[in-house]
Amino acid sequence: MRFVQIGLISTFLAPAANGAEYPQIEQPADEPVQQKSPQHDRVATPDIVESAEKVDDDTVDVDNSIVVDIDKEKRWLLQAYVRGGYFSRDTDLRDGSDFSNDDVRFKGRLEADIGLRASNRLKIRLAAACSTDDCDPDFSLKSTTSTANSIVNGEITIDEAFYHRFTHRYDIAIGRLQTKFVARGGVIAKSMDRNDSHNMNINWTDGLHATWKSRFGWTTNLILQRNDSEGSSNIRHAPLDFQGSDSRITYFAAVENVQPWGPIVQRGVDVSYLPASLLKDGDRQGRIKDYWGVVGRFAARWTVSEKRDMGFRVSGEIGYAPETPTKQAFGISGLGDSSGLGWAVTAALMDFRPGHSIGLNYGRMGAGWLLSPQYRPNEELSEIRYVWRFGKNKTLEIRARRRKELDQHVTAQNKRDDFDLFVRMTSRFTLSER
Repeated sequence: MRFVQIGLISTFLAPAANGAEYPQIEQPADEPVQQKSPQHDRVATPDIVESAEKVDDDTVDVDNSIVVDIDKEKRWLLQAYVRGGYFSRDTDLRDGSDFSNDDVRFKGRLEADIGLRASNRLKIRLAAACSTDDCDPDFSLKSTTSTANSIVNGEITIDEAFYHRFTHRYDIAIGRLQTKFVARGGVIAKSMDRNDSHNMNINWTDGLHATWKSRFGWTTNLILQRNDSEGSSNIRHAPLDFQGSDSRITYFAAVENVQPWGPIVQRGVDVSYLPASLLKDGDRQGRIKDYWGVVGRFAARWTVSEKRDMGFRVSGEIGYAPETPTKQAFGISGLGDSSGLGWAVTAALMDFRPGHSIGLNYGRMGAGWLLSPQYRPNEELSEIRYVWRFGKNKTLEIRARRRKELDQHVTAQNKRDDFDLFVRMTSRFTLSER
């Protein structure tokens, strides 16, 4: 028997000043900066672990696993996580010039999961970012990230710290969490609304997360998130703005089922509601509106060869926001509001050789879709990724990706066009358990 969950979250950590700007490969100099003033981890209860683990076996990116890594049977669990790799990017900028960069980057975490007594646990995790550009360690505790995407290189922070209570029918966590709602695309696990700390980023969700379980395999989730006036602690795109007091709490609800139904292994719907956070005309002197968006997602798998354990996987997401910024606010030509429609699809051949998989990803986001941490507004994305999973918690990945603007900015000579490449490894180690 399976159960539905609801998730609530809310943490109120003291705000602190933002750090220095991070020279990210992810954002060239001419890109409009996401406003700093402007993923849920589903808890694996014993009756749903088996099916969830089968689904996640096909989602080979260790960091994007949908299942919370809390072991309710253990009194103590200490783990370490390390990701590192080479990153390269070449960009044709809007002013006609070129931009290129390459570096080696690392992300590390040390996490402790502590059982207090029956049905009560604590988890705390330190996270650090480092690169060949900057690796000078500096501990910082903030309510929002130093840049629009992540903490800066060299920074060490706490990206998880929460109290967790669970029973047969519900879970409640309060504190700083990682929230993830991804399409389980096998090689590629991406999201149009929530996926904290993807790739080399380190960010989080402060708030309250509750889950409610049903007997039909559905999980219902609710997240209440606290935002700082300096900006959200997870990725939100301009012209979303959180300076106003009415935008301090935002809401997220989702219903999902990962119980296999024929070839379908995931289906779900999410709703995000961000009150008084949309700068409709691009600045605070103009109209300020509520912003909300709906996302539907699915994933399916088929067996290609039982003898070789080879499979085929597809997933898709579609999102729509009815209230969007004007085209003028976003800087593109035309009258009226920008498009709030976005969609993405993936396809993957899993284990074409044992442990080796390859996948494709294609997406198109309207300029008014402002919620995705992995797809930028007004952009077309094409990606190919190879993954070698040579251990249960160890992967090697190679990705090539192209991102191109859909509508040209009115002041630009041409559309921005990015090509980037990475080769990265991810490992998780258990240091102590009892």
